[in-house]
Amino acid sequence: MGVQTAPDSQPNAPESVVVAVMELQPFVIRDGEDYTGFSIDLWRAIASQANLDCTFLPGDSVDEQLAAVQEGRADLALAGISITSEREDPFAFSYPYFDAGLQILIRRNLTLPLLELLATAFSPAVLELVGIMILFILVIAHIFWLIERRDNPDFPRAYLPDIMEAIWWSAVTVTTVGYGDRTPRGGISRVLAIIWMFMGLFLIANFTAGVTSVITLQRLNGEIRTVSDLAGKQVATVSGSTADDFLRDRRIPARWVDSIEAAFDLLTQQQIEAIVYDAPVLDYYATTEGQGLVEVVGSLLEVERYGIAVPPRQPAARGHQPGFTGGD
Repeated sequence: MGVQTAPDSQPNAPESVVVAVMELQPFVIRDGEDYTGFSIDLWRAIASQANLDCTFLPGDSVDEQLAAVQEGRADLALAGISITSEREDPFAFSYPYFDAGLQILIRRNLTLPLLELLATAFSPAVLELVGIMILFILVIAHIFWLIERRDNPDFPRAYLPDIMEAIWWSAVTVTTVGYGDRTPRGGISRVLAIIWMFMGLFLIANFTAGVTSVITLQRLNGEIRTVSDLAGKQVATVSGSTADDFLRDRRIPARWVDSIEAAFDLLTQQQIEAIVYDAPVLDYYATTEGQGLVEVVGSLLEVERYGIAVPPRQPAARGHQPGFTGGD
């Protein structure tokens, strides 16, 4: 009587898949010939459970990744690929695995306070205020000299250099310092001096307020916090990205670069004033290589979600594969 033995249970061989990737820290980080990062770690966990053996196909842009999937050179694409309505037509996407969005990156203000103060002091607006003050001082000085030069020995009749005494008196009086080395003697002159002192209070107050306003406006005009602040500024982003679409839709001129690393270089070299791009990527750079040099500002300009892109499924299969969505 023979004994029937069960066939040996052999584990299924892992299915090979090609994954199109693009270096995008912290989601995809190239480590020699291998890759690490958030999206890579997530995919390795999925591949382990699904018994998949993956090979990475590197690319330089999201468009290049998606083209590899569309042309059949890759089975899926991942990095920091935003799920958009335009991309859902030719591709199917996994459920979102990361909530992201667009944000603004600027340089930190590293200007020395003394240099910033000097720049403000010699700005056209401040120089205009100083000019007005000097004009008032000169006018009052001449009026006072014409009145006092006959009866007051402190103000001789000769115009030069004696007009300088009147200018000195006008300056110290308007600032309410009044050293007392030159004093009016005539009644009209004393009334003029009183009026000039009260005018001085008004002029000095307005001068101070004007300088303060100039400093405040210069600070506000130099700051970038929202998308409206980008008008007239030198902005950069990656060509073909969702940030590219965002800026074009709002008619904001920008400098288009091939990679976010190129944009970072332009910013730190002071060739541009701001970068608009994916918030997680900007945050990562600001806390690593760009720490102390740049900062992320403002709230999210637009909310986005990252997903894994795969070829479009057959119409009958759509909606029956868990974890994936796709348009008809």
